[in-house]
Amino acid sequence: MVSEFTEAEPLGAVADAYKPGIPLADLTDVLPSLDLAHVDLLGLHAHLGRHTADPAPFHVHARRVASLAGAVGEALGGWRPREIDLGGGYSYPGDPTGRALRNLDEAPPPDRYAAELAAGLLEGLAEAGIDPTGIALEIEPGRAVYGSAGLHLSRVLHVKRQPDPVPRTWVGCDSSEVLLSDTTWEHSRWEPVCATPAEGEPVTVDVVGVSCGFDTIAASTPLPAGIAAGDLLAFLATGAYEETLAGNFNSMPRPATVLVRGGSAELIRRRETLADLLDRERTPRGLAGGAPRVAGVDHIAVTVADLDRSLQFYGDVLGLRVLDRGPLDPELVARMTGRLDADVEYADVELGTRTLELLCHRTLDPRPGSASRPERAGSVHIALTVDDAQRLHQRLTANGYRPLSPPQTLPDDAGDWAGCVIFYVRDPDGVMLEIVERATSQAGRAAPAPTGQSVTAHS
Repeated sequence: MVSEFTEAEPLGAVADAYKPGIPLADLTDVLPSLDLAHVDLLGLHAHLGRHTADPAPFHVHARRVASLAGAVGEALGGWRPREIDLGGGYSYPGDPTGRALRNLDEAPPPDRYAAELAAGLLEGLAEAGIDPTGIALEIEPGRAVYGSAGLHLSRVLHVKRQPDPVPRTWVGCDSSEVLLSDTTWEHSRWEPVCATPAEGEPVTVDVVGVSCGFDTIAASTPLPAGIAAGDLLAFLATGAYEETLAGNFNSMPRPATVLVRGGSAELIRRRETLADLLDRERTPRGLAGGAPRVAGVDHIAVTVADLDRSLQFYGDVLGLRVLDRGPLDPELVARMTGRLDADVEYADVELGTRTLELLCHRTLDPRPGSASRPERAGSVHIALTVDDAQRLHQRLTANGYRPLSPPQTLPDDAGDWAGCVIFYVRDPDGVMLEIVERATSQAGRAAPAPTGQSVTAHS
């Protein structure tokens, strides 16, 4: 049958061009020779793909997967699947996939897909001599469930009207086809609507984006004649793959994602900034000139007397996650530090986006070090960001530690430290820690006004 994804290619030809998998003849030849003593071969999985809304191919798909189960069972001397996963690809009303090529009928209701899958699977299992009793059937209906739950918002930047040689109107918006990639990948047809009331009868326009080239998001689509710069457009049914497919062509930052539920809206993925994109850029040392650049702090290392005691403090009391622990290679320590016969155990503790490295020297100088003092030259302290300084202060006190003061709230002077709650405490080896609760989380600071914003709506 002809696919609704392409103009002429049969659906089977499209599936055959897909790269995963192993030819069936090779599979049945190699299976008997595999050592599966420690492998629990649970079942089969196959995915037809989202190239048609017609439920009939899913009948054939299920029947062929059941036939494959029979072939694998025969090659393995009577193996029987406990699970069969028939994948996804199930369409939904208004699904834009393929609509740029042809007008499609609305997708059938879910029970039609279910009926075709069940019938095809039962037929195939019967032909393969497999009793379906007890076999778990799984499907992946994600796209059919949440494809219509998303919408993509974009602001009109300008309207260009051309009277001749060919009358044409372009509505330029601050989004791009690279943010709705299924326009080109899956020939999706988006039908934008005006989220801002606009005057006039519908006229045919091309909705285009900000990148170079045609950047046609929706060609020959009707919008009110009075649409103007500043109006908001909504591209419906963009909840399936558009966010994960979005690209950065021409260094275009990707939009924010907002979760809408009833009357509330929450930012769940902030807008990407140009700084995010440029942060990956590196200038080769030979071209940069001058001194090497210090990019930031990689990790912090603290020498401790008792590793278990320190992990109890940083892990159990402060709640930091232990990433790794073990001995260091003495030869490596000697090469790096010049200290011979070193016996060092380390533990890495997660410290936000950095690592706190705790080092315990078994050959530690028995003389105790002096506790760090803020007024002493060379004194160092570590500042930790927390979400509740008061509660952590109580927890430290309850575990026998003595913070230097109660939590202190800094005055509101409109600076970065305004309203922060701070106190100091020493760790078991006397290392000074500064505990900081920010008045406004750095991650939660207000983002710039969004453009090309994706909204996932849930009722």
